[in-house]
Amino acid sequence: MQRCGIEEVTAALDSEEVALLLVLRDSEDEEVARLRELAESRGIPVR
Repeated sequence: MQRCGIEEVTAALDSEEVALLLVLRDSEDEEVARLRELAESRGIPVR
């Protein structure tokens, strides 16, 4: 299932198996950067 938005993605990372994180290019949002780092630290591909 796909999730969209910081709150939904955060919840998914906390409680679901996430296979891929899609991030808008050149995003400078600090929360997006934190989610990206969290995903990468868990071995989740980020595109």
